[in-house]
Amino acid sequence: MPIPQSTQELKAILERDVVLAAPSLIGWRILAEKCLVEIVETEAYRWDDPGCHAFGRNRMKNMAMLGPFGHAYVYFTYGNHWMFNVVAHPAGDGSAVLIRAAKPLEGGEIMAARRGRTKATDWLSGPGKVAQALGIDSAQNGIDLFSTGETPIRLLPPERESSNVLVTKRIGIHPEKGFDTPWRFVNSDAVEFSSKPGLDKSKLNHLAQRQNNT
Repeated sequence: MPIPQSTQELKAILERDVVLAAPSLIGWRILAEKCLVEIVETEAYRWDDPGCHAFGRNRMKNMAMLGPFGHAYVYFTYGNHWMFNVVAHPAGDGSAVLIRAAKPLEGGEIMAARRGRTKATDWLSGPGKVAQALGIDSAQNGIDLFSTGETPIRLLPPERESSNVLVTKRIGIHPEKGFDTPWRFVNSDAVEFSSKPGLDKSKLNHLAQRQNNT
């Protein structure tokens, strides 16, 4: 599928539709100080989705997920993992894209040290790993990811024009909270850098094929 090439184009998608924004972010890059990575796996979470933190309107007023689209939403889970998300939809809506995996481009020594791993395919192959490798924690919560000023983390446009995107069910979701919702998106050309559960390519739907048949 085509990758949005400009900040303006991606921001328009983020504002309009989190489910479209999730695959659109694949191929975009994250610059976190001296580390540069390419997003290869995402998941969408929408305000009316039982798996979303904002579902049911039981939401903290200061939750960054309710902030402006294009900002970071970082939360702590399972007692030891930070999770990095890109906020979508207008402020107050409560939707976001979880960055599940990425491919390292620059700063490998830093990421290897933070992760305590030597294999590049194990530095960013999961959402908790992404945050750890890039040094993301609560200090980045709420940051404008498109800021042109000095910032510890930002989103940068892709280096290519399209990506082959696979679609599957989200991971770690309770059966009653949207387990079967096909809102997980993976770059099929970089599966080795993604989190692996459910990635039997022969059984997955190709996003481009699905779009052509609708």
